[in-house]
Amino acid sequence: MKKISVGVMMYNEEKNLPHILECITRQTRKNYVFDELVLISDGSSDGTNNLIKSFQCPKIGRIKKCIFKKRAGKYSRINSFIKISRNSILFLLSADILFPLDTFDKLIKSFD
Repeated sequence: MKKISVGVMMYNEEKNLPHILECITRQTRKNYVFDELVLISDGSSDGTNNLIKSFQCPKIGRIKKCIFKKRAGKYSRINSFIKISRNSILFLLSADILFPLDTFDKLIKSFD
């Protein structure tokens, strides 16, 4: 079974973060193992960092919490995600999007 890493890049997403985390954790898991979630805050100054620190989910193999104090931009943080991820299948997300609960299953099929 394929293993995936999911990275969420964010900047001041205190209001959106609970919604995207719920969407991520409720994804169906028929065709993959949700091995790793990487939460990356890019210099957030609202409550985003506190939400990241307190987030837990036993359904996900490993959760990495990366809180950067200095803002470097989305593409810099995407590069950080790529460097620290341990799987070859990576899904990149922004904290301000929501998607259907079978999205990861549908995406993983393209790797067959």
